[in-house]
Amino acid sequence: MKELNNRKRVAQKLIEQIHKGEKINKEKAVREAGYKESTARSRTTDIVNSEQCQDELKTLLSKMEEIREKDINELLTDEVRAKLTPRDRVDSIDKISKNIQLLSGKATANERIEINWTE
Repeated sequence: MKELNNRKRVAQKLIEQIHKGEKINKEKAVREAGYKESTARSRTTDIVNSEQCQDELKTLLSKMEEIREKDINELLTDEVRAKLTPRDRVDSIDKISKNIQLLSGKATANERIEINWTE
């Protein structure tokens, strides 16, 4: 039962980070939720991706996805395109997409690397 409550607290700490405008730091949230330092370092991904934590984050993630879609549509308007550089438009969508990926446990990078070496 304690583990279940701690996982929910992790989600609450992550939500607090978003509301404060802080950069998402999953390991910090795990520590602040009451886990030991060693657990925070070694099990952060497992804890954040747990069913209990993801259930707590579901509403926030849904809202973030709605905002992203709204922002994408808004960025396509002539008025916004005139105000923002292409880099700024891409950057705003990229940041919210990365945060959605981080919180939902989805990959934030393509980690599959293949090296074929022949002589």
